[in-house]
Amino acid sequence: MAYKGVLEDIRKCIMLKQPVKVPVFAISMEFDIFHLGISHREYERNFDKMVFTAVESVKRFDYDWALLHPDDYIELEGIVETLQKEDESIPVIAKEYIKPTKQNLRDFRIPNFKKDLRMPVYLDAIKEIRGKLEDSACVTGRLAAPFSTAALIFGISETMIMTISEKDFLKEALLFFTELQINWAIEQVKAGAHAIWIGDCVASSNFISAETFQQFAAPGLKELVKVIKREGCIAYYHAAEKSAEHLKMMPEIGVDIVNVGEEMDISQAKSLIGKKVCLSGNLAPIKILANTKKEDVEKEVEAIIEKAKSGGGYIFNTEEGIPYYTPLENVEAMIKTARKYGAY
Repeated sequence: MAYKGVLEDIRKCIMLKQPVKVPVFAISMEFDIFHLGISHREYERNFDKMVFTAVESVKRFDYDWALLHPDDYIELEGIVETLQKEDESIPVIAKEYIKPTKQNLRDFRIPNFKKDLRMPVYLDAIKEIRGKLEDSACVTGRLAAPFSTAALIFGISETMIMTISEKDFLKEALLFFTELQINWAIEQVKAGAHAIWIGDCVASSNFISAETFQQFAAPGLKELVKVIKREGCIAYYHAAEKSAEHLKMMPEIGVDIVNVGEEMDISQAKSLIGKKVCLSGNLAPIKILANTKKEDVEKEVEAIIEKAKSGGGYIFNTEEGIPYYTPLENVEAMIKTARKYGAY
């Protein structure tokens, strides 16, 4: 399982130094709960199931982190009503997006993270997981970056339209979402998180240009990252990015770790920003991990690590989430190969 020196190795990677060995992560929630016999609904809401999933997956599958990521709406359900589908394997979604009006924005409130809805269960789970794993794995909380928070509240299409036609309103809303997520991050750090996973896929090049990113996504993200780091926590940014222009902005944003998308060769990302910020990624979870043979997985993992590990500053991870139907032998092959070729 994860090892006592993993946090020191992660810190060395963040400082762009060579660790003892490459830390091995995986965005594995769907896969983990399926193989542990837990429904997504249980994982979202049940304290014991959250803790069991995190701790047992580290032990059984040999990850170096425990990412507690039930869904995207934990901190937002006081603003937008969510819908639980009959299929308990599907995370909650927004029942209906909020109309972007000034009145609705005035009505938004920062929740009481220790008392409201599912947030106390989530925070207690972080504390319990940290206690059980101690420092043998990187306990990682999660939140949505401010721009992606806007998309979760107003909808993606409406948020894209506002970047053109309602710029002032969007900027005002982003100030609120930044404040909300800063406070949510602080509570997770207090609960014991070593790192915070900042999800920001709606700010990726799949949705917005680098110019739009600078204008709308960057300001709140910078503030959020600054506070996370000030609190002594690791800021781990994820947009599965494939664009050189977007990636070039990451050192200026100040994030500690950037997870790179599968469509960019990891050696290219290393050349672009590898001397300025720690990289992670970028094994394709569907194309490679779920839909090829274990020999192909081994070959791809070896290639990624050999390209990225030179000189340090690299953490192995998947590019996105591992599907539940991924063969167990492929995930085992991924971990074993990453361990083998991650040694310095």
